[in-house]
Amino acid sequence: MTRRNIFLRWLCLVVLVLLFGLPSTGSATPGTSGAGLPGMWQVWDDNSPDPAHNDLRAVHMLAADDAWAVGANTILHWNGATWSKWPNPSDAYLTDLDFLSSTDGWAVGSQCTILHWDGSAWHPSTVPECRSYTYLTAIEMVSPSDGWAASNNGTLLHWNGTQWSLHSGGGQIWDIAALAPDDVWAVGFNGLIQHWNGVQWQAVASPTTEWLNAVEMLSPTDGWAVGYGGTILHWNGATWTQVPSPTSAWLWAVHMLTPDRWLGGGQLGSGAALGWHRVDACYHR
Repeated sequence: MTRRNIFLRWLCLVVLVLLFGLPSTGSATPGTSGAGLPGMWQVWDDNSPDPAHNDLRAVHMLAADDAWAVGANTILHWNGATWSKWPNPSDAYLTDLDFLSSTDGWAVGSQCTILHWDGSAWHPSTVPECRSYTYLTAIEMVSPSDGWAASNNGTLLHWNGTQWSLHSGGGQIWDIAALAPDDVWAVGFNGLIQHWNGVQWQAVASPTTEWLNAVEMLSPTDGWAVGYGGTILHWNGATWTQVPSPTSAWLWAVHMLTPDRWLGGGQLGSGAALGWHRVDACYHR
């Protein structure tokens, strides 16, 4: 089995756990198929017990033996063999995380919490002027000296390599994706789409008023966003357009592997899981 296939298998497992939860009894077996899906999901695990017993909201894979997942007062790490719980310096509900390297990672959550990973431990990061009731929903790091964190109440924060500071141009943002320092996208409430051009955040015409939960950009001319009601949007470099969706379930996540390979996950209990074309070792159409 190649290193890439191992990585994809564990990516698929974690995505499924995040979206649909762990089975109540027993363990998954290869070849298990989801009811109503137009293909087959195959889940691999090591038969180990769930180390968290809490909601999980985000996962980031650095390598086949180095991955992190966060959720309700929970930080988990994958070492290539098992998931283990990691000390959390806050009591926040963690909602998102991003890594630049194995020694430079960030996580955000409730109570305006931002945590930084330095390769040995997670540390709270000072966020001046950010009110404690602010619920940070997304973080995207462009470089060690450039990053963005957003919230569901309009608070938008920028990292300059030294400190976080409040930044104008926010909205009720649920996810952020960056291609370059001057090419950053954000999506959120009521079909909100915003773009950072290196100077300012600007509203971009949206073909929907549905809440957008996730955005993923492959290139300046190829991006995807998903949201409530099975909403799927595509960016072609000039405009966002809505594309036909095979589900009306709330879509919470999208991950692009290549232009014709992506994972999307939906409303808990709805069985909504989508695969565009195919995803090696996970979903075959």
